[in-house]
Amino acid sequence: MEVKIGSDILQLKKFQNSFQRYPQKFNRDIFCESELRNSEISHLAGIFSAKEAVMKALDLKAGSWKEIEIGNLKSGKPFINLHSKLNPQKIESCDLSISHHGDYVVAVAVFILK
Repeated sequence: MEVKIGSDILQLKKFQNSFQRYPQKFNRDIFCESELRNSEISHLAGIFSAKEAVMKALDLKAGSWKEIEIGNLKSGKPFINLHSKLNPQKIESCDLSISHHGDYVVAVAVFILK
């Protein structure tokens, strides 16, 4: 068994500037359709940060954006849905936390691999 952890922090204003400058690129290359249902910039920044944390934990290339889908349970707790291309069979368990504070968003992803 192996534990893998990834984290990411981003400045909300910097993300907002990039998103407003290249909205089609973000919508086409980074976000899944389900993630765009809430287009509030702080929500999208949290998803972006979470995807970064997942990629860091699993040593994935940046091109894996759409293979990682971030959702929320009814309680609001975020969850990770990895598409088959990322071989989720090796993953025994995973957890995700996303926090917003002022001008910053932080995400931490933890995986237990078989």
